[in-house]
Amino acid sequence: MTRRFTLAGLLRLRKVQEEQAKAELLLARERARRHLREENRLREALAGARDSAASVDSLRAIAAARASTTRMLGELDALGVVLENDVQARAAVQARARRDALALERLEARHAEALAAQELRAEQHLIDEAAVRGFLDPSRKEA
Repeated sequence: MTRRFTLAGLLRLRKVQEEQAKAELLLARERARRHLREENRLREALAGARDSAASVDSLRAIAAARASTTRMLGELDALGVVLENDVQARAAVQARARRDALALERLEARHAEALAAQELRAEQHLIDEAAVRGFLDPSRKEA
């Protein structure tokens, strides 16, 4: 058995990929939170706006503004859905990256355990040989 874990390079790569996926997930979550805060702020500002029509022209302007606002809010909702989907997709990528890294970490642990067991067997073999040599040595004095 080799002393070195042969998949160590791949394990390092998987850990880097996991860290990158984690960072991308955090960024996506922050974008979604920022969007939600901005959307809520805008909705509160629009809810506080009071329009009063003094003429037909101002009534038409208010109606046009409300229609535009409704479209804008619909677009904001759609963007929120896109951002949430992005968060979910990045969470899935991060989970896959973590799973892949864990699998290699388990292999590395098994390798270390097997290496330790092999070293213990070799040491025990040397002890056994020394004991047999001492037992069979004719120059050994009996007490």
